[in-house]
Amino acid sequence: MTLLYRIYKTIVPIICRTYFSKIEIEGSEHVTGKDPVLFVANHPSALLDPMVCGSFAKIPINYLGRADLFKSKLASWFLTSSHMWPIYRDVDGRENLDKNEEVFKQCYAKLKMNQALLLYGEGFTDEKFVRRVKKIKKGPARIAFGAEEHFNFEMGLKIIPLGVNYSNPDEFGSDILMKYGEPILVSDFKDKYRDNPAKAMLELTNLIEKRLKECIIHIEDSADLLLFENTEKYRQSFFGLSSNIYEKDLNSSWKETKRDSDKFNRLEKKQKEQLSNVLIEASSVNSENISGIESKMLNNVMSWMWLIIISPLSVAGYLINFPIFLLLKVLPAKLTRRSCFYPGMKIALSMILFPMFLSIEFFVFKLLFDIPGYYWLAYLLGGAILGYFYMKSRKYFFRIRHTLKVRKMRQSIQQRDKKEYVSVLERINLILN
Repeated sequence: MTLLYRIYKTIVPIICRTYFSKIEIEGSEHVTGKDPVLFVANHPSALLDPMVCGSFAKIPINYLGRADLFKSKLASWFLTSSHMWPIYRDVDGRENLDKNEEVFKQCYAKLKMNQALLLYGEGFTDEKFVRRVKKIKKGPARIAFGAEEHFNFEMGLKIIPLGVNYSNPDEFGSDILMKYGEPILVSDFKDKYRDNPAKAMLELTNLIEKRLKECIIHIEDSADLLLFENTEKYRQSFFGLSSNIYEKDLNSSWKETKRDSDKFNRLEKKQKEQLSNVLIEASSVNSENISGIESKMLNNVMSWMWLIIISPLSVAGYLINFPIFLLLKVLPAKLTRRSCFYPGMKIALSMILFPMFLSIEFFVFKLLFDIPGYYWLAYLLGGAILGYFYMKSRKYFFRIRHTLKVRKMRQSIQQRDKKEYVSVLERINLILN
């Protein structure tokens, strides 16, 4: 494990836990660290996924990335030190494709040392966040069979599906549930691969896709995604409702929404039309307001105490770090037009901007007030901690604001509206069940 990777494993989890309200991991018992592992994950949020998967894994992880990212010497050093290896595609020049063999051999050697390799089986990220697994490509199966064949099927390589479930990756204070699925022992396909490699590769790819779907809230038909989302908004347990506002058990919420998604996928076309009609007829019902009133009210005593006690530090944190917060808001859109990169870019930029700007501020103060240079590290850490207090206070502020809004609505919502909401929910349950 390189020094840069150790720093990454220390800092990124802190930033992620500041950005997200809850981060939970299920199925970690499948990751023992005693066997070579090939993780195959979904890819819902471009740059954010490797940060989340790598920083919260129990074992060090190696990655494969686009070769064009390694063009400069600095980028190549940084990415290689972060355990990432280049993979060459047709667009990188067909003359470079042979270089993949050397990269794959390095991956095989890492796996032989009982290390882990993470691949995103879908191959790309949708521009807009969706709750589904796209078609899994053959790359993971090809690398898995290549590694086992290289060592005469004596490696004991396991493929572990990794489902990355965001309530909403673009929303500050949202949630993540990462779920490790049931492992697949590649050597079980040894005879099939030697008889018919193409058929074995297809069979393994299909099994990977099936296991990964079990770890994800997955909607089969992309055309039905909006219908499912609108349906689930009537449920207080919907995984897409951030625990930044709604108090919920993340694992239970995921299981209930996963159960609904599986039922939804089994609906016939006529039943989906009925569900759509129910939502059209109920368009006058504000599902978010009503369900918010009926959901468990947050215990805001701690929120109020945090804001009262920490507010001076939070204000200081905002004033000291204001340029950084402003840049984090505007820079991602300036650097790329693809919105799926924005959340990950904010976290990546945080690791650069905080030490850079706080150091600049310190040396300005040093020149103005003749502060000893050995206070630099203290200022750096203190500024970052105060920034953390500010971000944490924002979460509590959102909770209190939502609670006050709910209390106000409770006085204005008519009993008729509540009954209509319950009626809509009953009709939804009737169709799904």
